[in-house]
Amino acid sequence: MKLERLRQEVENRTFRLKALWIVTAMAAATILFFLLTRQMLIIWMFLIAATGVFLIYEVYGRTSLILLEISWKVKQLEAMMNIFHVLPLESPLPSMTGYAVSPDFAALVLKKLQGGEIELVVETGAGASSVVIGHYLKKKGHGRLISLEHDPFYAERARKNVADHNLEEYVEIRHAPLVSVSIGEEAYKWYDAAVWQDISSIDLLVVDGPPVGTNQSARFPAVPLLLNHFSQNVCVLLDDAKRADEEEIAKKWESDWNMTASQHDTEKGAVELSFRHGEGKG
Repeated sequence: MKLERLRQEVENRTFRLKALWIVTAMAAATILFFLLTRQMLIIWMFLIAATGVFLIYEVYGRTSLILLEISWKVKQLEAMMNIFHVLPLESPLPSMTGYAVSPDFAALVLKKLQGGEIELVVETGAGASSVVIGHYLKKKGHGRLISLEHDPFYAERARKNVADHNLEEYVEIRHAPLVSVSIGEEAYKWYDAAVWQDISSIDLLVVDGPPVGTNQSARFPAVPLLLNHFSQNVCVLLDDAKRADEEEIAKKWESDWNMTASQHDTEKGAVELSFRHGEGKG
């Protein structure tokens, strides 16, 4: 959403620049005409016309931004309706604004859960998605979600949300502090391996953490570190893929581990990755 808004603002500034050129040309023509005719009427006509031009471009720009906001709000509303249609909810879901996953990304996760035999889901970053995934697993009567959360406050809050929705049988929130890890010659901070080493046969990996501010390419370690914990047909979903960091991470995963990637036009951007058919995890 932020990227689309930025593009729209750039476009609006371009329109304002065009308006300035038009008004400048009109001013030059007005001055020339006034010098030739000495008629004050042409000055008033210019002022009225210039005001009209600026108003038209300003209204157009603001209207474009408003329509962009409305279109994305409608898309999120549609995604929430799809979620409510799929899940047997009896309590309100946690907020899906701000740093939480957007409704359209949560709906994408649900679509992947519906589309295959997925028994074990692992997500990095606990929150609203933990409840959404847990409800679907509860609905189908089997499967498990393990969510890794580096912040103890958010881990505890996620556990409370899981308990409030009676999903403890299907969802496990693990507090996993960020520790230094090395991949090749690069150093990162990622979830403590002592917390997730017992996990095996991951069918779906949802990558929505660690937060981008914790270190550069914060989410890159997910694939190389969990590689030997994947099932044969694992699917990886990366959120926030419209950010430069995540865009580069997806490209590196695709090239370094021979994965195929497909883009999803969600509010924050999403990339779906899987290992090339018949080639396994490399």
